[in-house]
Amino acid sequence: MGNRPTRYHQLNPELKATWENSNFTMEEIMDWYNDFKSRYPSGQINMEDFKQIYKEICPACSDPNEFAAFVFRLYDADNSGFLSFREFICGISMTSFHNPKARIDWIFKLYDLDSDGYITPFEMRLVLQSIFKIHPNPTLNLVIKLPLQVDEITPEKITEKMFSKYDFDNDGRLTKEELLQSVEEDPYLAKLLA
Repeated sequence: MGNRPTRYHQLNPELKATWENSNFTMEEIMDWYNDFKSRYPSGQINMEDFKQIYKEICPACSDPNEFAAFVFRLYDADNSGFLSFREFICGISMTSFHNPKARIDWIFKLYDLDSDGYITPFEMRLVLQSIFKIHPNPTLNLVIKLPLQVDEITPEKITEKMFSKYDFDNDGRLTKEELLQSVEEDPYLAKLLA
């Protein structure tokens, strides 16, 4: 991202901007673009198209629709209800997690459903429920420092434990700083949450 060589200076400005704001090579951008235009001639992806993409990416997933809707909300930067090619690629690039802070930022935005700067227990439960619909028990292979028995690995119990352990100021909501501190204490937590 940022300063890139300018050998692609004659490109469509939208493609050039997409490339400059992603973690992909120009060749990858062009491949994505050609596929995108052939699948979505309107140049936009709606929510149903996006859910279908999720089903194609993860055919073994039980029900990715709710989780896909939460991710769609993050990718839809202009809140139009559609994803342009640029939003789609920047979203994918954003979820590539080239650094831990970017991963935490993405996880926080995913769970902060009303974008008020806090994660409430209700928001956390909703997103975790959507993850459990994809993989009914996504945490069995993770060793996390939340003291949970196997039968307690539910969205409700994880939320309860998260808030009792990491809501440091006991205000009933998690800030980005609290989430960051919790993941620093327990790196596996980031895998559990996303």
